[in-house]
Amino acid sequence: MSLTDTFEKTIEQAAQRQKLGMDAFPSLHRMIVGPPRSGKTVMAREYAEILAEEGIIADKPAIRLDGSRLDNAQNLMDAAAQAKGGVLIIDEIDHVRTPDAIGRALVELLDKGECVIVMTGYADTTEKFMREHAARAQTLFTLTKNERSFTKSECTEYDMTSPAERKAARMRARQKKKEREERLAKERLLENLSDVTLRRDIKPMRRLNIMKKGLPP
Repeated sequence: MSLTDTFEKTIEQAAQRQKLGMDAFPSLHRMIVGPPRSGKTVMAREYAEILAEEGIIADKPAIRLDGSRLDNAQNLMDAAAQAKGGVLIIDEIDHVRTPDAIGRALVELLDKGECVIVMTGYADTTEKFMREHAARAQTLFTLTKNERSFTKSECTEYDMTSPAERKAARMRARQKKKEREERLAKERLLENLSDVTLRRDIKPMRRLNIMKKGLPP
């Protein structure tokens, strides 16, 4: 499954919310958890790019914070101000140095709803951080468990491609998916038509055989 497929449902829901005049951000916040070197940051960056492509957020680069170096709430608030209208990625949220202060600031940012927040971390410790330091905010995040492990070469390849190249690759993948779905739809239609034709032809033949045998139709 591609990353686009992974986030497709969330993006569709956000688009529907916007059409109804509702704020899209609450359904977009995401917690991406998984083991070390599983590509969590790659997923977060890809998610931000897809949201921008779909027009759900402002077309601007995501702001990224390294949780292991995040030692005060003001740094988080400043980064969120830069990310306004876009995406703020907090990598390794479970490694922040001042969890109580960061947890309170996180809740405050979510209440403001000025940017999409994507956090990454290990499953157990990230969920523990949210439970102990930002429990009220936990329900606002969609949890994504990264079941796929990205190799080091895949992550390096991702870093070496430009956003435009990644966008072009996603567009090609979407086009292929669309063509595949259209082909399957046509095949199902032909099968249904064949089935209807077969039933239509069989029914008169059955009635004729019944009448020849002198049985009631």
